[in-house]
Amino acid sequence: LTKQFVSIIFLCLIASLIFFFAILRTGINNTIETQMFSMLQNNQRPIVNLLENEGNVNEELYAYLSKNSTQVDCLISDGVLHIFGGREDKIGNNELYKYLIVESGQLSRSNNVKHGIVRINDMEYYYSLVYCKNSHFVVASYMDNTYPSSFRSILVDSTVYLIILAFILVFMVILIWVFSIIQPLGQIKEYIKQINMGKEVDLNINRGDEIGQVANAITLM
Repeated sequence: LTKQFVSIIFLCLIASLIFFFAILRTGINNTIETQMFSMLQNNQRPIVNLLENEGNVNEELYAYLSKNSTQVDCLISDGVLHIFGGREDKIGNNELYKYLIVESGQLSRSNNVKHGIVRINDMEYYYSLVYCKNSHFVVASYMDNTYPSSFRSILVDSTVYLIILAFILVFMVILIWVFSIIQPLGQIKEYIKQINMGKEVDLNINRGDEIGQVANAITLM
């Protein structure tokens, strides 16, 4: 039984690792992507609403609306990209801007939202593009991989803690189950030993399973 117990623990550990790396890793990545794109679009929404309702640019107002330490918000019009409020400290690079301008050219009234991930100069960027239906502007927002990486670390750590907790609980359940089998078997073994020594002893195992049936059969022998 000891070998079986060790084998069960080993199989549980292997199953947990496979579950984490094969299933949870994909789930975590999908969750992060969904969360980042949702964040980008939620911060874009008031800017898009103003552009669609007013149709013109009030830079001070839009700069106020787009104040965000995580993402950068831009306007694209006629192949030109303009960053709200002169956010030079948040500027990525020209390759990223060229990419966003090209992608914005694929938007239209019927296909007015696009988001994705692009890797430029060894850095991943999450971006979201929204075509403003009542104007010729495209609102472009992006963030580098700094915030998603920290979010991923928190999510992975939380998941690992949950897996460890689940493994401990499973371990305790298996331990109790194995003990419930070993303990009456030990009683049976000691009973047989005492009978072989010519002693009169009682075997009291009140169980309705196979172990109880074996104990009753031994006492009737």
